[in-house]
Amino acid sequence: MTRRLTVSLVCVAMTWSASVKGQVIQPGAQPQPLPHLSPPGFNLPQQYPRMRSQTPRPVRRPGAPAEMTPGPVPPGPNVAAPPAQTPSAATPRQPTLSAFVVPSGLSEPIEHLLSDLGFEGGKTFPLTPRTTFDLAYLCYADGRYADAMVFASHGLRMCNDARLHLIKGVCELHRGLGTEAELTATDFRNAIAGQQVFGLDVARERINDSRAVRFADIVEYQATGR
Repeated sequence: MTRRLTVSLVCVAMTWSASVKGQVIQPGAQPQPLPHLSPPGFNLPQQYPRMRSQTPRPVRRPGAPAEMTPGPVPPGPNVAAPPAQTPSAATPRQPTLSAFVVPSGLSEPIEHLLSDLGFEGGKTFPLTPRTTFDLAYLCYADGRYADAMVFASHGLRMCNDARLHLIKGVCELHRGLGTEAELTATDFRNAIAGQQVFGLDVARERINDSRAVRFADIVEYQATGR
């Protein structure tokens, strides 16, 4: 029994040695795998499958809100805020002076003056840039130059109206206030440059006496030097 086992082991060893030494490699040739042996790594994927890296997904607790898609990150404290928008030029300006403020310096109470000029009496007559010019013109036409200047100055507190500067300057010349009229001529030119010329052509036609011509001379001299 022992002899037969020894003979079998010797035969197996001789067969393996012959199979290993049976392949002769020529110079420059690549060694070829033996027919009965599998090439190295042939069954590597089956023996060692590749592990896929998976990112663990967060587990939502029962009752918790669902995860929302990330939105834009709000700017931090160091990010400059957008500049504040300036009000549009088309936005109407809120009046800063009530239309029922009675100007001071009139020769008589305003209700009496309005009655003398043919306007409705009382203190509910609104004074706006338009109505102050109408009142100033009636005072000018009636020779009440001081009252005309009061109404014109009051209207100019509401609006930089060129025609109010015109009647104010002409009345100042009627009262002998040459220096004041010269300053008013400058304000008149600035109002024209600012396109505050509503009703100016009609006002020039109505205010056309000799003092109005002298006031126009001052305006031209300031503008041209002649």
